[in-house]
Amino acid sequence: MKTNFARNLLFIAFTCTGLISAHAAPEYMGDARSKGGTFGLGAMLGDPMAISAKYFFTPNTALNAAVGYGYSEDDGFQINLDYIVHPHVFTRNDDFSMSWFIGLGGAALLGNDSNANVRAPLGITFTFMEQPVEAFVEFAPGVGLVDDFGFAFDGGLGARFYF
Repeated sequence: MKTNFARNLLFIAFTCTGLISAHAAPEYMGDARSKGGTFGLGAMLGDPMAISAKYFFTPNTALNAAVGYGYSEDDGFQINLDYIVHPHVFTRNDDFSMSWFIGLGGAALLGNDSNANVRAPLGITFTFMEQPVEAFVEFAPGVGLVDDFGFAFDGGLGARFYF
């Protein structure tokens, strides 16, 4: 039990360090937003199967949310809410943008065995400029806090339309 707790604590510490480092290196950042606007709404296939939303506060920081059905371990309703940073935009032109993101947030699982998780999403976004659409792939390892203390994994792929 102590080994798992120490490993989980180190995981959270490294994730927080990554977020701080991302904010400390603005020369690597770019504009990860679509030309369509700051709010995106769409769907995510994976765990959870969800409606996905994203709101950009700045050109490279956003709030990411998903509401849907989580089926991996605790079948039932799942809500995710993450603060994410796009520390580096690989490419951006008039047609296309590609960047990666890292974040920190939480998930509430309401089902047979309700639980709460701390999660650290990591992914890649592909943004099309003329059609304000963003496609993404996300992997979100986490730590269960309430019912099942231990590792948790979410992830999937999806798309959002920006307004």
